[in-house]
Amino acid sequence: MRFRNLGFSLLLAGSACLGQAQVKIGGARLTGLAGAGLALPYDAGQVVSNPGLFARSRKAAKLHGPYLDYYTRGLSFAALQDMYGSVQGGALETKNFGTLARRFAAGRKEIGLIGSVGATLGGVYVGYRAEASASTLPNAELQNWASQSGDPSTLATTYSGAGLDGYGYAYDSVEFGYGVPFQQPTGTWNVGAKVKNVRAYYTHFVADAATIESGGSGAPGPEMGGKNVLRKSGVGADLGFMYTPRTSQSIHYGAVVENLVQPGVGFQQAAPQTAKLRDFNPFKTALSLGAAYVPDDKFMFAADYIDLGNSANRAGLRTGAEYRFRKNLAVSAGFNSRDTWIVGADVWGVYVTFSGHNKLWLGQSLRF
Repeated sequence: MRFRNLGFSLLLAGSACLGQAQVKIGGARLTGLAGAGLALPYDAGQVVSNPGLFARSRKAAKLHGPYLDYYTRGLSFAALQDMYGSVQGGALETKNFGTLARRFAAGRKEIGLIGSVGATLGGVYVGYRAEASASTLPNAELQNWASQSGDPSTLATTYSGAGLDGYGYAYDSVEFGYGVPFQQPTGTWNVGAKVKNVRAYYTHFVADAATIESGGSGAPGPEMGGKNVLRKSGVGADLGFMYTPRTSQSIHYGAVVENLVQPGVGFQQAAPQTAKLRDFNPFKTALSLGAAYVPDDKFMFAADYIDLGNSANRAGLRTGAEYRFRKNLAVSAGFNSRDTWIVGADVWGVYVTFSGHNKLWLGQSLRF
């Protein structure tokens, strides 16, 4: 399945970069809460989904999504399609990579897309999820070339050390889950588990000064073994808990163990402009905790601490609140200690947000 058409239907809906901030039209409801909400008693596009929610949908069918979201950094509309490839290609477009390097010489560029859909009936969940993230990183000499020259002929002389690395990681997963509620004298526990069959794709391409000057294809990174794309697949499992005290039913607590069973879809990754390797695996085991306050239909507040111990390189506090004036009008604000702040509004089901670099789930792990 190619993600390009889905991605650009979202992006053309309205993404624009304003300096260090981004205005975005579209995305999931909880984007405006900086992705917090793993303890909220309903599904609204949380960054970390809680399988405990499956236990809350036992009497009637519940549709989860479809949720679609995206993230860009430093990209114009004209450059988006040049950079973004397919899920099976690791998300990075590598044709004419040297020409791409010229266009992206001034600074780091990033793009991420995510989509998910699922349904629950009788506590049984079936769903599908796909996400892709790509980044390009010019070295200091290429950035100097972009700001001081821009003439390709000088790449062979004055700026012969110029170079650019492009990275991409994408995955899709078919997911099955089950949840069970437990009524206790002190409150209600909702416990759920999710099994996922994950297919992952990784790529890393390098362009040196000669490649950038000629507009050539570049070369796979040192960890690629001469291949354009590396592929792995595996089966993993998540476990989730939700608890609502009987005496304080407006307060909810949640906990998620992502990848309690790891799917084994990590790769060796070479650092930019070097052959130094590190392990890159966004599907490492990670524990996240959250709390939420929902006193009525108008107001909600959520706070999560994601990835305690930073085992998956995504550790951080996410917190946010939403106030709904009426059914089709709400405002929200949130903060993510790892990445950014965000403010937003829901107008007739269309979510408009203004934020810094509010990365998606995968992009929070793809760091250098």
